[in-house]
Amino acid sequence: MNRSILIVICDFLVLSAMSLSMGISKTTAQGTGVTESVRPVTHLFLIEQLEKAVQMKKDTQGQNTRLNKDLEEAQRILANLRATLEKRDQRMERLEETLSNMTNNMSRQQAELLEARKKASELSDSLALAKEISPVPRKCCWIGKLLLLLQRNSLPSVMSLCVLRK
Repeated sequence: MNRSILIVICDFLVLSAMSLSMGISKTTAQGTGVTESVRPVTHLFLIEQLEKAVQMKKDTQGQNTRLNKDLEEAQRILANLRATLEKRDQRMERLEETLSNMTNNMSRQQAELLEARKKASELSDSLALAKEISPVPRKCCWIGKLLLLLQRNSLPSVMSLCVLRK
């Protein structure tokens, strides 16, 4: 008995597997026992599935096109930003160079100013010493006029006074 049940179950499984692999079939209306394949229904189902897949692919391509446009726009913006950044870097370099030049110029001018102050201090000390040493009144004689012109640093006037005196 167990053996016969196993045979029936195995037959059922084999027939089920064969019918699934060959397609669903139904009996004809004439009742002759000849089965008619339902492949046209299966074909319609597969065609619908293919149409859906084609539509999904078109949608995906549309999304890809839109994403490519967005990517191109982002790349253009990035290129503009890079160009702007490079211009700013160049401007920064020029400003740093100008600052360096101005700092050097200011240091040089400060050194010149310090030198001029030292020279002015030496000249004022010399003038004070000349005033203390000079017993001759300046406006009374030609030596006084000469000293006065020397204090004013007017060399042509001193030269003319010396030429007139000879």
